[in-house]
Amino acid sequence: MNLHLRALEPEDLGYLYDCENSPSLQREGTELALYSQHTLRRFIETSFQPVAETRQLRLIACEGAQRVGILDLYDIDLLHRHATLGLVVYPPEFRGKGYGLALLGLAAEYAHRRLYLRQLWAEVLASNELGLSLFNAAPGWRKVGTRESWQRDAAGAWADVECYQCALRG
Repeated sequence: MNLHLRALEPEDLGYLYDCENSPSLQREGTELALYSQHTLRRFIETSFQPVAETRQLRLIACEGAQRVGILDLYDIDLLHRHATLGLVVYPPEFRGKGYGLALLGLAAEYAHRRLYLRQLWAEVLASNELGLSLFNAAPGWRKVGTRESWQRDAAGAWADVECYQCALRG
């Protein structure tokens, strides 16, 4: 596996649209709203703005020219040197093949070497078995707590969220 991260490009619009509006990801994720192509096009167009201003960064994970996932770093705090991480392996046929674990490694490396962060944080719905197994297996990540009945899931029920933290080198 030879993954790399790259910035968003205008050509990613269709990929982002499919991923953000995927019914399976709506069930597993934290966002209940659907995204329009207009909204995503604007997001891509403004993604060049400095991290210090936007406090977020979205990167595309690729193996060769094939898109295999999306990495989000958000709530980036450059003073205290930490951020929240979100990732998705997409399309679904790439799940369960090691891409998520590799993407977590790339995320940690990028956050440490490029953004000089010390820690990453992630939240996973307790019903997201694949997400939980990923973070439980990932080197450096540890479960630090549970937020009970913290957010509503796609069905409108209250769901627990499992919290993970990773201390980066340095």
